[in-house]
Amino acid sequence: MKREKKIKTIGITVILLLSMIFTLGCSSSISTSSNQSTTTSQPSGIATTTSSNNALNTTQAASSAAATITVGSGPSGIAYDSGMDEMFVANYNDDTVSVISDSTNTVIATVKDAGTWPTSMAYDSGQNEVYVVSNTGGSVAVISDKTNAVVSTVTGLSGSPIDIAYDSGKNELFISEANGDMDVISDSNNSIVKTIPTKGAGTVIVYDAAKGELYSTGDGQNIFAISDSTDDVTTIPLSSYPGQIAYDPAKGEIFVSLPIGETLTSGFSVISDSNNTVTKTITTSHPGYFAYNSAKSEMYTETANNTISLITDSSTTDFATLSLPSHENAGPMAYDTNARKLFIINTYSNGPSDNTVSVITPAS
Repeated sequence: MKREKKIKTIGITVILLLSMIFTLGCSSSISTSSNQSTTTSQPSGIATTTSSNNALNTTQAASSAAATITVGSGPSGIAYDSGMDEMFVANYNDDTVSVISDSTNTVIATVKDAGTWPTSMAYDSGQNEVYVVSNTGGSVAVISDKTNAVVSTVTGLSGSPIDIAYDSGKNELFISEANGDMDVISDSNNSIVKTIPTKGAGTVIVYDAAKGELYSTGDGQNIFAISDSTDDVTTIPLSSYPGQIAYDPAKGEIFVSLPIGETLTSGFSVISDSNNTVTKTITTSHPGYFAYNSAKSEMYTETANNTISLITDSSTTDFATLSLPSHENAGPMAYDTNARKLFIINTYSNGPSDNTVSVITPAS
């Protein structure tokens, strides 16, 4: 299943943004907010309240581009290692993983033989290891962050792996498979301990430590909540087809992007983990990946084409945006709590890849 996706640099046009703010005298803001609210009945039968109170306020977008880092060929997944204060980037085309120091914004190591077409990855804080999914190879490579080398390879998965998440409560890794199964790996011996069948092909997966549940997207307009103690699967209906997902531990919420437009909702939904129901759906023109800032309890995402936005815990109706070049897109991203930087894989729709990761320092 050779992926046609190619990679291209994201340049951050902060200079243009700052000049616009200076022109305005830093005394006014551009906002598209209004106080209207509409309730629409979605195809799935969900009544979704979409508030047009979602302000795009350019005066709050005072973020700076710190660096652009060249990595391996075809970067496709990224994970933050809080133990070493490093970023690990899976390179799809050359079967390597680049290790980035957050203090110097440079690649300090390249891990070879990380599997065939490595994609998603997860950091295991209990073992100080990074697990890398091999999408085509049907395996998971285990990298020690002390030696930056592959120390084990998990095989025998039930299907073609897509994404992976670390369950700190059980010290296990959950892997979503293209056939709808969820494989579970024990990090004590790196072996598969069980396989959980779900109701559709799984894609993206995140772990909710407070509830002991894994959330995974699946077929159709829904998302699955899987108990890590009983393996029970709960289906949560959405107003559109799900894309990327992220967990907000401060609010106990799951963020789900809704990338399919047409006659359905395009934006993102917020799910409360207390009752596994959608509490809010916000319309955006170009929903993308997420990254969570635990230090400030904020979520970063892409809400318009080439625009990085800020969603605060206290209000999901106030966005701070940073415009990106019109020909580039924001890909998978991760926030570094130590260096207070946002690392974003630069993606593109056509043309050759220059294999880079952009670093943004959000305004404090």
